[in-house]
Amino acid sequence: SRRRDAASMLAIGTGDGRMRLVEASTGKARLDLDGFSRAVRAVALSPEGNFMAGASNSREIKIWDTMQGDELVTIKGHDGDGLCVCTMDEAGGCRKVDAACKVSGHSDEVLAIDFSPCGKKLASGGADKLVYLWDATAGTLIRKQLGHTGPVLTVCWSPNGNLLASASIDRIIFVVDAATGAPVRRLARAHAQRINSIRFSPDSLKIASGGGDNIPKIWNLHGPEMPKTMTGHSHPIFALAFSPDGQSIATASQDFTVKIWDSNTGAEKRSLRGHDGRTGG
Repeated sequence: SRRRDAASMLAIGTGDGRMRLVEASTGKARLDLDGFSRAVRAVALSPEGNFMAGASNSREIKIWDTMQGDELVTIKGHDGDGLCVCTMDEAGGCRKVDAACKVSGHSDEVLAIDFSPCGKKLASGGADKLVYLWDATAGTLIRKQLGHTGPVLTVCWSPNGNLLASASIDRIIFVVDAATGAPVRRLARAHAQRINSIRFSPDSLKIASGGGDNIPKIWNLHGPEMPKTMTGHSHPIFALAFSPDGQSIATASQDFTVKIWDSNTGAEKRSLRGHDGRTGG
């Protein structure tokens, strides 16, 4: 079978542009690829573990086969050619293209990516304030989503594949119909500061969020805009995840802890400490 167990593997992107696939239990490297010319900002594994994606400061997104390490898809950002106005960086590269330019591909750093549950689509969010939906096999654009007023820091598919969510420095969480792009829920001022991470519950009925205000929240997508909040972190939250049964949620923070909470009551169940630096991912 040409596939890897995604649950047993970990995708890693480095500041020098390398992409690595390692065994989660042992740390043994299975792939070590020269991925990008600039720092990797986001990584993702397809649900079946057969594809690994990376996104970079170079405005590119790439997808590799995890068995052989073959580069299958490259989605290039806009380089400022043609009629578009390009803002140059100190190294002489194109950092950002005018938002009015009609291009397919991010015009600034790509900050977030996520595979759909079927593995056939890939969502991306960038510093250009846009969310893109791509065909992960062909690398072609399916849809571009507008609405955020700040860089998009996180994107997430619902487990049932019906919804796509994004969140931003603008403190807004957008939830749309993944097939049509039609709005499903807009949570304005969801946090007091930037939102770094969002994740759906296993039943796709709730969404958890965490960010710069140190307070993880769980939102009922079909209920009132009054989230369940959990207090205990002293610094920003950079990652969170539901347990497979949806009864617990884990949050990772810049306070060097990972906390596990009861997702129904919001009560803290356990606090894990041991890192000597920021935790996230």
